[in-house]
Amino acid sequence: MELEEIIKRVLRDEPLGPRELDALSSWLLSKQGKEDFFNILEWYDGNSGGDDILDYDLILKRLRSRIQAKPAKKLQGVFWWGISAAVIVLSVLMGQVFYETRVERTILPGMNGAILTLADGSDILLEKELVGEIRQGGAMINIHGSIIGYRNDSANLGDQYNLLAVQKGGEYVLTLGDGTRVWMNADSRLKYPVCFNDTLREVFLEGEAYFEVAPDSCCPFLVKTAQQEIKVLGTKFNVSAYLDEPTVTTLLEGSVYLTSVVVKGEHQLVPGEQVVIDPVSNEFTVTEVDAENVIAWTLGKFVFDDNTLEQVMKKLERWYGVEVDYVDPEVKKIVFKGNLPRYLDLRILLGMIERISPARFQVDGYKVTVSLF
Repeated sequence: MELEEIIKRVLRDEPLGPRELDALSSWLLSKQGKEDFFNILEWYDGNSGGDDILDYDLILKRLRSRIQAKPAKKLQGVFWWGISAAVIVLSVLMGQVFYETRVERTILPGMNGAILTLADGSDILLEKELVGEIRQGGAMINIHGSIIGYRNDSANLGDQYNLLAVQKGGEYVLTLGDGTRVWMNADSRLKYPVCFNDTLREVFLEGEAYFEVAPDSCCPFLVKTAQQEIKVLGTKFNVSAYLDEPTVTTLLEGSVYLTSVVVKGEHQLVPGEQVVIDPVSNEFTVTEVDAENVIAWTLGKFVFDDNTLEQVMKKLERWYGVEVDYVDPEVKKIVFKGNLPRYLDLRILLGMIERISPARFQVDGYKVTVSLF
């Protein structure tokens, strides 16, 4: 069935079947599908032949009532209370669509959510309404919204790894089996064993994460990225390890020993120190910073301290899921300093940047064009 026909049924308050809900969610998984969906609704709003304006809240409530009426699903011995992964995607994205204004669409900030890939390759979409349990080998994985808890019934689980992937426009907090907590930023992935062994706790990171490592003097905690290895016993630190940027490690509490695997350098950090590894310039630098500013993203703030506009926009690209284009390459070099709320509509946030810099922004859908004033 075509998307237009499904939308007509929604507007007529007719029920949608499982296949129609799945089709709708698949459309909404892509940026273009989301744009098309909104445009069709907008067209109906302006061509309905009457004076009434579409009640977007009412339409959303209709869809959610049908979604939530879907029976709980049992899959591979796992009961899901709430709604299935496909329907969660639909509910979240529909919420984003319906709360956009018809005149000038808002671009909403990221939200809590991730994809958990189990050792057998199956994927689970994690969202705050999702509650359930999964048995994996000798471990039980408890999922309760934004928290994953691992309970090990057996110490011998072999080499079973899980992968937690946070997409652009997302964030997630993970509690590992040893009690270590990990705040994951947008466009990040963490690979970790279902059960840590008795001699080493080892995880693999791509992207940005803030770690609060559970102390264990007999079992070091090792974080590996494409450019470095970090060895700790129990501490708090932030790692930004995106593949297209230098890797930045900042220590808040405790002590970590860092070894670069791409340029020559190693260093034992003390609180307030930051190590930057740049494989392009072949540099390994150590500086003192305000570590609290570095982890401000976990507290709902952007804190920029003499960052270039290009660096600022890279963060916004990941957080809002937009694409950025520069009219003049020189605009990338503008130095920006300031604090901004992390949970604002993008247009409002860009307006704040315009008021304190010579940069100007034009937003067209999910594309942001940057120019000089």
